[in-house]
Amino acid sequence: MKDADAAKYIMTFGTAGGGNDQEKNSCNIAKSHAYSVLAAFELEISGTKHELLLARNPWGVTYYNKEFDKNDAVWNTQANLDKVPLKINPKTSDAQGIFVIPIKKMLAASSCIADIQIAHVQDPKVYKDSFLDIEGSKAADDTSVKHTFTAPEFAAGDKMYVTVESYYNNMMPKQCYSNSKTYPDLYWEVRKEGTRVSYQWYDEQFSRPILLTTWAKGNAMEVNVKYSWFNHPAKDYTIKITSKHSIDIKDAAGKNYITNYDGT
Repeated sequence: MKDADAAKYIMTFGTAGGGNDQEKNSCNIAKSHAYSVLAAFELEISGTKHELLLARNPWGVTYYNKEFDKNDAVWNTQANLDKVPLKINPKTSDAQGIFVIPIKKMLAASSCIADIQIAHVQDPKVYKDSFLDIEGSKAADDTSVKHTFTAPEFAAGDKMYVTVESYYNNMMPKQCYSNSKTYPDLYWEVRKEGTRVSYQWYDEQFSRPILLTTWAKGNAMEVNVKYSWFNHPAKDYTIKITSKHSIDIKDAAGKNYITNYDGT
């Protein structure tokens, strides 16, 4: 998260709950609510390094009352205050909805942070989308299907985002599906020169992109997709790669399909 912060990515976190954001969780912050992350930083206290988030409630108020809250004695030391990003003073910033919270509050079993999202925002005048649209795949369930592309030129700081998308949750009527969900089970991975770089699962409404930050021009790249939908409805999905280059993504037969991306 410190790397994402340094790269000026948009970061947020959310809290779990039943949909009522007027209820508070164990950290005394609203349930079922979204918070912006202004910065990620570290603070060393008595030889122990603490990984912290500087967060803000968009309502402009906060009642966070655990470690590193506005009353924590750690903020009585000027040296600690000086390490808080953006010249924020946690002793008074609650009036703007800003507070400091340890990242372990997300990692702990009794977490008060449900999830963290990091958005990789890039200039649309520089970055472009390339697609491979698959409609009505005949591949058997749980069978990995290989799709390929050749890595473009690489310069320091270049990034490539690879994602696979399919039906959204609750998009299809119940009469049209035969598994226990209203969205497909979709697993996919990216390989570079035969070695897996990363993998992802399609989770209900969206799939987070796989971020590639290093490659060499001409690298043989693969996007392997494994789909479980039990044949109802058709197995449709789209591979999207966002980069500074136009990329020709091909299916197992060496063909590229982009004409059906409108869903027809």
